Amino acid sequence: MRLSHEATAPKSIDALESEIAAAAREISSTNNGADTLSSSVPDVSWDDIGGLERVKQSLIEMVVWPLEKPHVFRRMGVSPPLGMVLHGPPGTGKTMLAKATAKASGCNFLNLSASDLMKAEIGESEKAITRAFDTARALSPCMVFIDEFQSLFGNRSTAGQTTSRMISQLLMELDALKAVSNDNEVDTYIDQDIAAASAINSIATGRIFVLAATNCLSAIDPAFLQPGRFENVVYVGLPSESERAAILEIQRGKMPWSEDVELVKLVEETKGANAASLIALCQAAAIQAMQRIPLDAPIDDQYITMTDFVAALTKGNIDFQSPEQ
Repeated sequence: MRLSHEATAPKSIDALESEIAAAAREISSTNNGADTLSSSVPDVSWDDIGGLERVKQSLIEMVVWPLEKPHVFRRMGVSPPLGMVLHGPPGTGKTMLAKATAKASGCNFLNLSASDLMKAEIGESEKAITRAFDTARALSPCMVFIDEFQSLFGNRSTAGQTTSRMISQLLMELDALKAVSNDNEVDTYIDQDIAAASAINSIATGRIFVLAATNCLSAIDPAFLQPGRFENVVYVGLPSESERAAILEIQRGKMPWSEDVELVKLVEETKGANAASLIALCQAAAIQAMQRIPLDAPIDDQYITMTDFVAALTKGNIDFQSPEQ
């Protein structure tokens, strides 16, 4: 698929965006029967994520800034990063962080799962990776997110043939992104209008950022962590006391908590809980309230009380982990 360059008059950015959208639709509809990949700008903001300020700032610097002020990066001689790994225990908010980053940057969000990439036929998994990056280029600026990265791209020393081929293919795609990025830097210095050239380059040739998430960093093939690939590695740990309070406060804003709910007490009782478990606790407390409140009770009397939270905690369905894990 190639965008037309026959028109003699310069094309506006709006026109380029229209062509890119059309190219993306064509890629999706002509992929020889392969699974259709879809993207969107997620409806998740930084405010939906409690705590993790250090991780948020890293994502802003690595993803949002290069899109907002690419001319500054070029002026300072800094190459924007192309990839990053978020690692840490499960349920700590890595997927939410990826979605919020895409929303903050205005990027399309391409979420790749094992079913998108792992194919039974020989050679089809590599083709699926190529199609995914073709789609990302057509939808640029775009964030490619790969969760459970270690399950797809583990260490080649212990991997089977299919996984080894997939690793090689993804490394080729990452290196291709780096080559395009370097070419754009050279072309931009030739152009006198650096800011305008940067804006056009970010759309026409594509600003693509690849974000991987894993629960086990050591299981990833080390080739991915070399410079120019996933050289930025950020740890997403279990929430601290203040972060647990922030997560619970966000849930309080979405649910009818009664005044007797003791936030400080809940924070103390949930040491070692990840973000997903804290949200699950609030949902479980809401179920307790629904079981307790008569169906015909006035809407103003329908609240989640501290008793409901205690009952939810007592059931023991919340995942608590050691902070050292």
